[in-house]
Amino acid sequence: METLQVLKKNMNTNMNIVCGGCSFTRQAKRLGLNGTDTDFLEDELQMWRWPHHVQELYNNFKVYNLGTPTHDNSCIVQSVIKKSTELLNKGVVSDDIKIIVQWSNQHRDSYFFSKKVTEEYNCKVIEPSYTEDDTLDDRWSHLSTFAEDTHFKNRWGYYLLNGGFMWEHIKYPTDILEANAKYTSSTQSIIRLLTNYLLLQNFCKVNNIKHFSFSLSYNFYDDIASENAGTSNGTLDEIYNLRKIKNYHMDFNTDNPYIKYLIDNVDFSTNYFYKNENTNIGGIMEWAISNFDYNSDKELFMEHYLEKWNNFQEFYQKSKIIGTGHVSQQMNKKFVKEILSKFLG
Repeated sequence: METLQVLKKNMNTNMNIVCGGCSFTRQAKRLGLNGTDTDFLEDELQMWRWPHHVQELYNNFKVYNLGTPTHDNSCIVQSVIKKSTELLNKGVVSDDIKIIVQWSNQHRDSYFFSKKVTEEYNCKVIEPSYTEDDTLDDRWSHLSTFAEDTHFKNRWGYYLLNGGFMWEHIKYPTDILEANAKYTSSTQSIIRLLTNYLLLQNFCKVNNIKHFSFSLSYNFYDDIASENAGTSNGTLDEIYNLRKIKNYHMDFNTDNPYIKYLIDNVDFSTNYFYKNENTNIGGIMEWAISNFDYNSDKELFMEHYLEKWNNFQEFYQKSKIIGTGHVSQQMNKKFVKEILSKFLG
């Protein structure tokens, strides 16, 4: 069986890998705010995600990381399509482009505010000073400016993201977020997600570009699947010892006519779902929980800092941590080697 090193020798050295996603793709900087799609290797190692390791392991490829915290799936798809179109317009042939998308939470949404609207409502964004506090401050993550060279030109406008955080610090009219949240359902969200699947799929088909995708966690569920899901409070025992994940399943032959015709047109062979007895719609989060080995992987979630404890038992007995977090850089590297390498070649 060929090793990763041997496979790398047989690869197209002109390959461009266009990566899109939310904070599970890049968290350290914000695209168009204080980061670009090519400066991600400057991120501290703790913040490395799967595109960082793709670039490290496949150093003969050119990787573009369009990940941005709280990105919704519409902005994710649009950003990778825009980048891929730029490459095509520069003369890069389609065989030299591959797209990998990490789908964000299906309930996330975005709203485009044109320059006219931002001026009418006196929308403002204060330019950050780029201190360490600014780098860690989520207040810069609620806008997406992937279509501009620099955020502060504000020539065309911005996307406002509803990534699930508080909004008081954003000087934008946020009543649209509260109003829409009242009427959001899992069924509406999966319709939107499926539409984005088809948008990516059709773009790649028209341009003869290979693509692959996976989710950050459970995705692809309707109201019925959501109601039937089991609950888990995410204790350390459930996560580390029991490898427990929610009982989330989606019937891909659903009878809901608003969903079925969309599902019938999606090519799921280009998407990775983590599957076991508890789920058939898992993402990198569920894969990481099920494949984590403390002795070799050291860290499951970036926020848990297992290495600061003398041993695993001390962490388990004394840590007050509950819940999960962002998949650690070690597990992202393992995911690239075990899952994404099959698509990368």
